[in-house]
Order: sequence, then structure tokens, then C-alpha cells
Amino acid sequence: MDILRLLRELPQRPAAVDSAVTGAEGKFELKKLPPGRYDFIVEKTAFQMKVENGLVITPEVQTHPLKFVMTRGFTLDGMVTRVNAGPAPGLQVVAFREPNNPADFQALDKTFAVTDEKGAFRLDGLGGGRYVVAVSPEGEASVADTDVTVPAKKPLEIVLNGDSWLEGTVTGDGDKPVGDAQVYACNFEGRVPTVGTTRTDAAGHYVVRGLKSGPLQLFLVRAEGYGDFPEDLAKLFMGGGGNSETKLVPGRNEKNVTLGKGAIVRGKVLEKGTDTPIAGARVEIGTMAAFLGGRRGATTATDGTFEITSVPKGTAVLLVSKEGWFQPGVNAQSVMMLAMSGGNGGAAKDSGKGATIVVSEAGEVLERSLELAHGSSLSGTVTGPDGATVSRAQVSLVSETDGNDMMAAIGGMLPSPEPRLTDADGHFEIPGPPPAQKARVVARAQGYLDGKSDVLTCNAGDTKADIAVKLRQGATLTGRVHDPEGHALEGALVRWVALKDDANKWALRWQLRSATPTVTDAKASSGSRTWRRASSPSR
Repeated sequence: MDILRLLRELPQRPAAVDSAVTGAEGKFELKKLPPGRYDFIVEKTAFQMKVENGLVITPEVQTHPLKFVMTRGFTLDGMVTRVNAGPAPGLQVVAFREPNNPADFQALDKTFAVTDEKGAFRLDGLGGGRYVVAVSPEGEASVADTDVTVPAKKPLEIVLNGDSWLEGTVTGDGDKPVGDAQVYACNFEGRVPTVGTTRTDAAGHYVVRGLKSGPLQLFLVRAEGYGDFPEDLAKLFMGGGGNSETKLVPGRNEKNVTLGKGAIVRGKVLEKGTDTPIAGARVEIGTMAAFLGGRRGATTATDGTFEITSVPKGTAVLLVSKEGWFQPGVNAQSVMMLAMSGGNGGAAKDSGKGATIVVSEAGEVLERSLELAHGSSLSGTVTGPDGATVSRAQVSLVSETDGNDMMAAIGGMLPSPEPRLTDADGHFEIPGPPPAQKARVVARAQGYLDGKSDVLTCNAGDTKADIAVKLRQGATLTGRVHDPEGHALEGALVRWVALKDDANKWALRWQLRSATPTVTDAKASSGSRTWRRASSPSR
């Protein structure tokens, strides 16, 4: 999850490695994809955009072509106006689906439109569900409606009511201007937030236009070689009011920022209990602020050494990862404990050892010796509902968080092994979880619902074989929707969720609002209004 990247790239289309147009038979060919993991986006007018995340591409794709199934979409009409100025023509509008899981907030499924001379726009090919729709005037903050249901009962109206702008200068040591610093000025209050981003010029000057007067929930400045402003970002997550001291008045506002020199963290990664260096390990700074995205990090050299610059003040955990290894003593629980403590350096001093660091002074240099230990390995077979093995199923390791959203988000910061594909016999091998971490093996393949193994745990060095993962065949649910008088209703949204034993009204409401709906159709011959939902998990 990278919220800051989402804000920066809101009005931009995702960059593509390669693209192609299907022929008469729906076939396509992409020629610039080396083996690896890719996100695929498939678009066609009047059809719902299809997004497939994290597909593993191997040379065998030549004999096992990809298959994407598209369904008809909906249109969303709307209007953009300015307060006291009427219609706003020529503005870009972007819509993306609200994710069911907050940790999957990527907005790859962005659909675009431009307002006409009357300020009207039409977004085509949307799937049913909840969307965020944003307007991004050039040189101004984006304004978004975060609660749009598709299909909509009436046209959407977005009003641009920015009555203020913010400008200033970003400087560093000796009042030297800091160019190319990223500035964020955002107000997340209410259903229609305002999001402004820009970069400083060579003189360190910035301007963010189109903001609404009042307090800002987020004012953040970041630059290479410097610590963040403000230094205590933990308040954003601990209920401390964020940057509410930054209040805008109508018209011009000025805020100059001085960035402190970023700290340096350097050291070496060794095999546990030895002096053997580990090359190619990734070392990253883990803090609550990392949820905003853009984590600092470095990769160890052949002698196991690393150096991370631009480290901000405060407390953090050094997260070390390399496939087939695990970091002793660091897990989602320990990182969460750091989060609950506030994550702020304050008067604390660095201990000089361990994965936790405390930066208390600008430009400070900290040194660490970190360890990795050999991890566990898992192997098994993926089968279909009939018991036959399934080749080329994608297999991943997913941590169990017992429904704790906070723990799930923190778990997303921690390293996980790359997905594998099953061989011709449906067999797979994948690194296991760290000791004491509950996990499941999850398999996915076209034409099936995902399959999951039983919950498992491993000790260091364990080798667990014969893990069974069975893909599921979904049921097809059909039904009829009518009013109290028995009249059929066309266009009604039908949603389903898997109820848990401890489900409460708030949780059920959230699940239903975020569930992907089916819409009743019209059958003129019978006058009924029916719905059909395929591939539903059995209960």
C-alpha cells in the first residue's frame, strides 16, 4: 500500500510495460514481458475494466495463454461546477473502485473522462460497487467524492469550492533552497476530500491551489537527503490531530518549511550466530508513517553491508528480508507494539543494538549488525473440485490475522515470498512463514474459486510436505426481487457476504457496502426482474 503514490498519481494512467489490441478472435500478443509478476488491465468500451493483480509470467505462457473474461459495464453521468462560477469544462475526471480490503488500495482500475463545455462527463464500463470519483484541475488540488455507488440512481455532482491557496519555500541547512521536494496538502474531512500535491522548483518554492479554507489534516514535505516535515508523523495514526495547526484562510496562505538533515543508518547483515555476511538482503525502515508509502531502504552488498540515508527522526524497526530467510524477533506483533507506543523518538536514545532504532538528532549516524536465519519450506499439491491435479495454479503464502485490520495492514509491510506456479503434476514448493506466524497456502487458477490450505505454523528450518490445497467450484445463485405488492424491480442491487459467527451490525453493513453487487435484469416475456450470481462460494 502506497497512499502517497496514489495521491501523486491520481490523475495519471498507470504506466504500461507493453500493450496490445485484441484481434477478431479476442487474441492478443505482448512481446516485451520478461518473466516476473505483472498486473494486467483489460479495457473495452461498454465492458467492465478487468484487473488481474500479481500474475506470474514464465516462458511457458507461450503454450498456456492467458484468458480474461469481460462482462458488460455501467455508465456514470455527472457534472462538475465551480462555486459562483458555474460549469467547469475541460477537466479530467477519474474513477476507481473502492477496494474490499484497505490493504489493497492501489487504484489500478482507473477510468477516465473529460468534462464538456457544460461541465458534464460520462464514465463508461464501470462494474457494480462503490467508487471514488475525483476531479483533477491542472495546477490545482484534486477534489474527490469517496462514496459513489454504481449503478447510480441519479447523476453525480462534484463542486469545486477551493477558496484558498498555499505557497512557501522549503529550505535546508544554512537556509539553502531544497528543490524537487514533494509537498502534500490534504483535507480528508467529510465525503468530498481535497488532495493537493506538487514539487518545489529550483528555488525551493511551491504553490498548491484549489484548497478549501480551514484546517489541513495532512501537510507533509519530503525530500531526498532530508528528514520529513513534520518530524512526528505518528500523530496521523495515533489520533493526535495530524497537522491541524496548519489552518488556511480564504485567499493566499504562506507556510515556509525548514527540513532537518536526514539521519544515516548503516551496518551489516549476517547469518544468525555466525560472521557470515548475507548479500542481496533488503533492509527497510519500518514505521507507522510507512503506511503512507515510499519506505526508505537499501540492498546489502557482497560483504553484507548496507547504508540508508534520509532517515527521519523518531523510532523505527529495521525490516530485513531475503527469500528463504527470516528475521528473528521481528514480526507483525512486534511492529504493532512499536505503533502503539507512538513511534516517536522524543527524549529516548538509541540502544545501539537490535532491530529497533531511535533517531533523536538531525544528521545522526546509527550503526547496526542485523541477523537472518534459515527459514522453513513448504511443498504440496493443488487439486480441483474433482480431485484432479491443477497445473500452473498460482500459489502464495498469506498470513493469518484473525480479522484484525490493523494487523493485516502491518503484515503487508513485512516481506512475503514470491508466488509460485504449480508444475505439470500440480506440485508446488514455496518458502514457509517465520516461526510462530500463522499462515495459509492460497492457490488461484482460472475457472475456479481460490483454494486455501489449513492454517499452519513452522519452526526454523522445518520442511513440511504434502500440503493439500483444493480449488473450489462456485455455486450459481438465482432469484427474483419484487416490491411489497409483488411487482418486479429492475436494477436492484443484490449483494452477498459470508457471515461470521461474531458478525455485528456495523461489520455487516461495511461488508455489504463493499461487496460486489449483481443487478437485476429485465425479461420482457415474463415481466420478472431476476438476478444471477455465478461462482459463489458454498457455505
